[in-house]
Amino acid sequence: MSKTIVVPLDGSAFAEAALPMALGLAERLPARVHLVTVEEEMLPVPDVLLEDAARHWAEHYVSDVMGRIRGQTGVEVENTVRSGPISETIHGVARELDADFVVMSTHGRGPFTRVWLGSVADGVVRTSEVPVLLVRPDGQEPPDLGSDVALSHLLIPLDGSDVAESALEPALSVGRNWDARYTLLRLVRFPNEAVSAYLPDTTKMVEQIVREGTAAAEAYLAGTVAGLRESDLTVESRVAVVNSVGRGIIHHADELGVDMIVLASHGHGGFRRAVLGSVADKVVRGAAQPVLVVRAAQD
Repeated sequence: MSKTIVVPLDGSAFAEAALPMALGLAERLPARVHLVTVEEEMLPVPDVLLEDAARHWAEHYVSDVMGRIRGQTGVEVENTVRSGPISETIHGVARELDADFVVMSTHGRGPFTRVWLGSVADGVVRTSEVPVLLVRPDGQEPPDLGSDVALSHLLIPLDGSDVAESALEPALSVGRNWDARYTLLRLVRFPNEAVSAYLPDTTKMVEQIVREGTAAAEAYLAGTVAGLRESDLTVESRVAVVNSVGRGIIHHADELGVDMIVLASHGHGGFRRAVLGSVADKVVRGAAQPVLVVRAAQD
């Protein structure tokens, strides 16, 4: 059964940076791509001429993008042009379509709006029940829509919770289409709060906490890895001690050269319905790799 991928666009090359990833996923899953362009309501009193001009531009722009996509790939592509609050409208369209993924750029600039896609991406990832794949633009030129997408290595940070493990299935559903390998990452925070007036006591206390935390993390990942390998998946694990979990995830993603990071939207120290927590926030804002954010079935 064909899946649906929603791609928000704002008329900029920055926003279009998400298209190669969306098209690559669509070809492999397979899925149809649904483009969404939203005219932001800017004026307290409606201006019919401005609204008509904005809608005409949006329809012309989306038609042009659809033509370019059809000229490069055989992916089925549709579109929706709406007006209203941008994040809420994108979320609403994804829900109406029962979308499987929202794939969007982290930044953009529309000709009829302020620079909005950065804040919109933030808003969508906070509220969406649909997994959101964020792609960081690397230039101001329109992307090559026929470029190959390689997802051969995925990083999945886990914290030992069932909620964090909810990222596993979406990660596997994406990675299996590239016969990808997976690295499960468990980071142990260095116990900066373990302070004693007597330095030798502090050293021993810290060493014990780190040793116990590392051993527990290794045991947990060993069990998870073994279960996944039973499904003939290529899976490895990594445990490290860090001062900042968010920065630690970014560091290990770069060191391992992964193609994607997959995170659950809740977890120990994670984020809630309307509050993006420090760990996920750092990764989404700081990672060079695409980041797939999965909302756990919780609340």
